[in-house]
Amino acid sequence: MMTTHHGIRCDGIATIFPTPHDDAVQIMLNVHTKGSGVCGVYPCEIAQTKVREVMNFAKENEHPLQCTMEPE
Repeated sequence: MMTTHHGIRCDGIATIFPTPHDDAVQIMLNVHTKGSGVCGVYPCEIAQTKVREVMNFAKENEHPLQCTMEPE
């Protein structure tokens, strides 16, 4: 588990959206440099759950991480 802000984001991405660590790092870098990143494509109910999980993770870690879902 990483303790830097970037590490917290990567850990959250890798945990909530089962993805290899290297992919989580790339998603985090896209968010950092481009303002957004795609963590996955899911059916609506699963996407809503993932958004809640990210927001809970951010709150628990006192981190200003944001997550939204968009139609494909």
